[in-house]
Amino acid sequence: AKNVYWMFGVVLKDSAPCTLTELRSKLQNQGIDTRRFFFPLHRQPALLSLGFKTNTPHPVADRLWKNGLYLPSSSGLTNDQMDYVSRVIHEVGA
Repeated sequence: AKNVYWMFGVVLKDSAPCTLTELRSKLQNQGIDTRRFFFPLHRQPALLSLGFKTNTPHPVADRLWKNGLYLPSSSGLTNDQMDYVSRVIHEVGA
């Protein structure tokens, strides 16, 4: 069997030179698709509509959602493709 890493997530530091939206746009312009981290459970509309509401802050979940993105991942990615993604991220200054 071969492990398939379903997702590879990265989190921008608060001091990053660009926002998550800017980084995603720059990567998309270079042909690299990304996805935002999953919406935090405490903000899920489906759960809120069922009455799962809380006044408790969840700063870690909110920060991860605000600053996290998933990079391309697949058992089919080549080393050259992974190197390209890494190189572009460094070039755009993230």
